[in-house]
Amino acid sequence: MTDKLTELEERFNRLEEKLKITFIELEKRLNQQQPEQPQTSVEDHVQELEDLLLLLQLENTKMKEKIRDGLDFGIIPNVPDVSERLTRVESELASHASAMPSQTEIETKIATLEERINSLQTPNTVEMRPVDEPVDEVEEHVAEHHTHKKKVKTVREVLDDDSDLLSSVQRILGRA
Repeated sequence: MTDKLTELEERFNRLEEKLKITFIELEKRLNQQQPEQPQTSVEDHVQELEDLLLLLQLENTKMKEKIRDGLDFGIIPNVPDVSERLTRVESELASHASAMPSQTEIETKIATLEERINSLQTPNTVEMRPVDEPVDEVEEHVAEHHTHKKKVKTVREVLDDDSDLLSSVQRILGRA
């Protein structure tokens, strides 16, 4: 318990020192950033810093008194219920860890997993066309392609003519 108290006192002292340094740096930064504002006296700043330090010391002593009064501020709280639960969980984990599956169980699981993987994999077969495919079929496909191309071309021309007709009618109506 005394080790914890000394450790906490050391932590509080280090915290106080860090805060002192921080306040000094803050004061320097404020003085650098605000030279245009009216300067307050150095005594006022010193007084404010002393007030803050006194406030920190007061908080520090309050914490020390709480520790001395028996409040548990340790890393691990002294709660019997938590300790019991922790030992129960540890024993359950130990019982699970000691129950290792047998070699045959492992082998059967591996075999079933391999079967699943093999059933999911599709065979890598490539569809091969015969090399001596008739040239007539290819020529028919090319001819069909050319006829479709001609149809598309004529449809576009008709659509262009219709739009020209529409614009002509609009021009005539606009002039009248």
